[in-house]
Formats: sequence, structure tokens, C-alpha cells
Amino acid sequence: MKVVETPAPPSAETPPPEVFVEAYPDNEGPRALVSAEPDPGPLAPAAPAPPPLPDRPIAELLHPPPYTVFVDAGHGALDSGAGNGDLAEKDVNVDVATRLAPLLGASGYNVYLSRWGDYTLSPFPENTYENRRDEIQARVDVANSVHADILVSIHFNGGPKSARGLEIYYNPDRSFGQYNWTLADLTRQGLVNQIRSAGYDVPDRGVKNDAGVCCNPANPHSWILGTNDGFR
Repeated sequence: MKVVETPAPPSAETPPPEVFVEAYPDNEGPRALVSAEPDPGPLAPAAPAPPPLPDRPIAELLHPPPYTVFVDAGHGALDSGAGNGDLAEKDVNVDVATRLAPLLGASGYNVYLSRWGDYTLSPFPENTYENRRDEIQARVDVANSVHADILVSIHFNGGPKSARGLEIYYNPDRSFGQYNWTLADLTRQGLVNQIRSAGYDVPDRGVKNDAGVCCNPANPHSWILGTNDGFR
């Protein structure tokens, strides 16, 4: 199977099923990302499960394998994401993405990455909300052009110790929204199990609707999660 990187193609309309992975590292660790955000207080409850899946079986929505996964390494270039000192989220994201890609390839998937280094797919002369919108559209265009079956966007966050943990965002606003939730929950279970089996007590923050983080220019993560109609 192949692991490739492609330039941004002409615009397409509908992104594939997506799940967004966001991790909150232990702030006592050497790779912690710390921001000056106020303590958020108790963790918000995870989004409830959506309605039961429609009668149409998912097999009817799929083509024969191999399946294609588009892995997005969040942020890049002037948009560094969260950070602490010389450690920038954009670098951790691409490190994880480039480690994940060959693992997926070895499992039989075709894998495309949004970036392998510190750059963007669209012109990005300054870190503005408008440029971030253009950049996420460029990444969606690439995912569509390669006919991705799944899109995974990798992020790390920063905050006080009370914000430690792992959470998965999904988008419910399309006809396959229920399948998005299923993918998100399977991803959550796998990550939590693997991290805990490695000896790290990661809090499970659950699966959440991405409507709570998109469409807000002041939210540095909203541009990569902004895939619903309100964002566009």
C-alpha cells in the first residue's frame, strides 16, 4: 500500500467522514504544551451517542478495499498552535502524523498526509482567521481529490493540569454523521486502551460534537475543526 503526500488540487465540495484527535499531555512532562488559558473547571461531559444508525448498512456506502485515509497534521508554518518555549504543537502534530502513516500503510490502507514538514498548502503570509479558513479548505480539497474514505486530524492542546486527557471530536451534520460518531468512539477506545496499557493514566474525555469549537475566530483550533455549514 502507498503512503504519499500531494499538493492541493482544485476545490471539491464534500469532505469524507472525519474524526479529530486532540490530546492533552501531562503538564508535568517534558513535552507538555502550556497556554495561559484560565482553569476551565470540571470537565465537560462527552457528547451523547447519536440516534441509531440508519437501516442502510454501512457496507452499501463502501467500495472494495483498499481504503484511503487522509491524515492531517494540524497547524503549520506561521500557525504554530499551542506551545511552550521552543516546543510548538505544529511540530508534535506532524511528528505523530508521520509515525502513524506507515503504520496504516502496513495495515493495508492507502495513506495521504496533508504535510510532512513545517508548511501550509495555501498562501499563508500572516496568521489570520481568513488565511486559516483558506488553509483548511485546501486540506479538504486534497482529501476529496484522493477520494479519502476517512479523514483524521491530529492536534495537541495546552492548558492547566485540570485539562489533562484525551478527547475526540466528530461532525454530526452530514448524512453519515452517525458513522462519524462510531469512528470517533472506536478511535477513542483504541487510544485510551493503548496509552493506558503503556503505563500512562490518561483521562478519557470522551467523544464530543465539534460544534462547540468551530466558527470562533478567537479559538485557535476552530479552523481545523470548522467543517460544518456554519463555518463555511
